[in-house]
Amino acid sequence: MVIDWSFWLTVVGTIATVVFGIWAILIAKKRAYPGEITFFHDRTIRLFDDITGSLPQLTVSYKGEPVKKNLTLIKGFLVNTGTKDITKEMVETPLTFELAEGYRWLEVSAKCSSNLEERAKITNPKIVEFSLGLFRCNEFLRFEGLLEVSEGKKWGGTIYHSHRIADTGDIKRKTVPGKPKTPWNDFGFYGSILYLFFIGGGCFIFFSSTKNLILEIGSFVIALVLILLGCLIVITVPMNYRYGRKIRKILRLDAD
Repeated sequence: MVIDWSFWLTVVGTIATVVFGIWAILIAKKRAYPGEITFFHDRTIRLFDDITGSLPQLTVSYKGEPVKKNLTLIKGFLVNTGTKDITKEMVETPLTFELAEGYRWLEVSAKCSSNLEERAKITNPKIVEFSLGLFRCNEFLRFEGLLEVSEGKKWGGTIYHSHRIADTGDIKRKTVPGKPKTPWNDFGFYGSILYLFFIGGGCFIFFSSTKNLILEIGSFVIALVLILLGCLIVITVPMNYRYGRKIRKILRLDAD
């Protein structure tokens, strides 16, 4: 039996259109706003329990007094992960970090990566306000906040973010990975792509040379699935690489 190649090419085109159409919709939804700010949480340190709890002879002081059990230090990075710079003219209501009842800010610092200028201040015991100024793509603020936890409460890590900045969506929150991706990880993705193409093409050439219609159709389906998977990897790898490179840059600057 002769395979109707025009039919199968139509099937390939239809599947590819559906796959890349769905991908385009997801990307468009994700990038509804070109402006994007992400808070990368680095770590939370309970000054009494984590530092002095197991070493009674060691003391940490705050304003000349030994720290209390209810003092917690938060460290992280506020990063412009969008595709456009944020300017002063875009800000109608500044970005704020707000705590729930039972917690209050004692000290905060958010220094800009470009000029080490201080960009944070406490406007009331529960709210920190940020002055972003000109916040370019990939620039970040190194954030540190000391907060007090009321007696009987435990810090759960909840911080409420709010702002009214043009073309900018809600603040995203992520965790700085302990082992950020390296370029070799991304090279592994590209190697997988070549592997899939070779395997898919080899299956198709081998089985299509037989006289068995089922094997011919099966080889075609296998090759199609592997090639489409490879195309999706080609799309996602650059985004993953940029994300990993951004995280590596943040950690490197923080270590300097």
